[in-house]
Amino acid sequence: MATGVLERAEAPVGAGVAREPQSVEQTGLELALIADLALKFIYYNNQITAQMISDEMCLPFYNVIDRALGVLKKEELIEVAGSNGFGDMAYQYNITPKGIVRIHQLLERTTYTSPAPVTLDQYKAVIAAQAISILRVGPKDVREAMSDLVLEDGILDSMGQAVNTGRSLFLFGPPGNGKTMLAE
Repeated sequence: MATGVLERAEAPVGAGVAREPQSVEQTGLELALIADLALKFIYYNNQITAQMISDEMCLPFYNVIDRALGVLKKEELIEVAGSNGFGDMAYQYNITPKGIVRIHQLLERTTYTSPAPVTLDQYKAVIAAQAISILRVGPKDVREAMSDLVLEDGILDSMGQAVNTGRSLFLFGPPGNGKTMLAE
């Protein structure tokens, strides 16, 4: 359909997009879980920088990753091995012998080392905001979007109803009658 034809009804700006958390609390995760995940990244990537950990976990360094690394350093599970530039984000980390013991305990539970998870409530909120059922189109919108096609009024009405209900529309017929063009 043409750009701008579909409008969100009662959807706030940015709805359906997960925002980057600005603190550990906003992640909805426990600091210990974030620290454990960071420890696994350090274990699997010897001398990884704080910036790389932040990038791999898809969490901001300040107020999230830096706090997790602080916990790991305080518990003597990791140590700064060097720097790959200037500032805290360039510090390279190694796992300590005490950290090796801890990592083996963690890996018995899960080997997950990917972006930090989101909570189920956050996931549900983003999915609900993306639901097509909040989209509303009128007859004028459908006719404008399909203006370059020659279609019967009944087909245009069916298209509008399918979009507004958020349900499927079954298109059938012989090859070359415009099913793909209509679907697009």
